[in-house]
Amino acid sequence: MSDSAISVTAPQLGALRSTITIQLHTFHACRLWEGVNINDDNHADESNGRPFNRPGMRVFMSNMHQTTVASGMWDPYADKHMLDIEQAIAKARQTLLEQKQTISAVLSQVPSSISMTDNLSVSPRQFPVISATPLAFQGSYLVSDFDELIRSILLASHVGLIGNVDKKLLIRDAARVVRSVFDKSRRYRYTGLTRADYVLGGAKVLAAIERNGELPAGILDGTLRSQFSPPLPKAQLDAMNEALATRAGLAAGHPPINTVTDAVSATEALDEAGEEVTGAVINGATKMTGAGVSDIEVEA
Repeated sequence: MSDSAISVTAPQLGALRSTITIQLHTFHACRLWEGVNINDDNHADESNGRPFNRPGMRVFMSNMHQTTVASGMWDPYADKHMLDIEQAIAKARQTLLEQKQTISAVLSQVPSSISMTDNLSVSPRQFPVISATPLAFQGSYLVSDFDELIRSILLASHVGLIGNVDKKLLIRDAARVVRSVFDKSRRYRYTGLTRADYVLGGAKVLAAIERNGELPAGILDGTLRSQFSPPLPKAQLDAMNEALATRAGLAAGHPPINTVTDAVSATEALDEAGEEVTGAVINGATKMTGAGVSDIEVEA
């Protein structure tokens, strides 16, 4: 039998998948996860009579997905936003940890002759965590921390170690810590501009600066980024070098900047942002579709 008659089929590997869920035991944590439906709760902003919204995890995950894609397209404002959110989550989790330690100290006042188990719901709720962005998972850890803290507060109240007023204040303060991060996630607005555009300047750049503020030097040159930001596209790095050369009026042989070491191809950068990313930019803004955390379409 000839070698050509021997057929060797290479194994085809499919995409990796993992089912991830979060289990919550308190109404307060479930409310934070789902967000407040202003139509159901009849909340209104007393300053202007209009209803206000309290975003939940679906909004947070969608915002982080959009920002991550824009960061992969080298929008420096997206990088700044990702760094701000990463720092906000770390600070919020530390705050919740300190509050949990305070409640643990209160619970330690229970006499040694009395034993208590952790209070868990007999019917906890499970929510799927569906996202292609690490910062979205960081947000889910924050909600999990909040759920644990609320259970400790409710237990301390149940056994008479804190009063109702203190209980309400502790729960309110903890909820504000988490909601502040969710609210912050909505501050990014897609600009459609890259670092090269900012170097060259122009009316659109001036408008973006007026709307979003000046950028720190470390953000603009790519040295200051979130650890979860996608690798910088090599095509955009080349465009940045060309823009710098143009701005400085140098010859084509201008040496490239070396502040960015993790540049890869644009395709690889978008893959790092998540396998769900496909499509094109629609009318200068990312398009979000479907229920739950949707795919975000970016320019191929």
